[in-house]
Amino acid sequence: MTKKELIYSMSLETKLSSADTAKLLDAFIKVVEKTLRKGEPVSIMGFGSFFVSNSTTMKKKNAKQDSIVLEKDKVPRFKVSPKFKEAIKEPVKKKKRL
Repeated sequence: MTKKELIYSMSLETKLSSADTAKLLDAFIKVVEKTLRKGEPVSIMGFGSFFVSNSTTMKKKNAKQDSIVLEKDKVPRFKVSPKFKEAIKEPVKKKKRL
């Protein structure tokens, strides 16, 4: 599903215009980014948690056998809630068309 398809689906669910739904989605993404940049997690009950993890310094070798050092870096992560995992297992109920 693309962002455009997500906005369309969300607008059908909320009965908001696609423009308003796009603003809401963009605002959500922006708030999550700002919060993670501060180093704070974002938890949504029944959905999951966004958080920042620190990667470790690693030494790797490329095809020419040169050593490359990969420095520590902040990596965004997402952990799915158990309730959401269970919801995914249930089949989607399709609405009947008239």
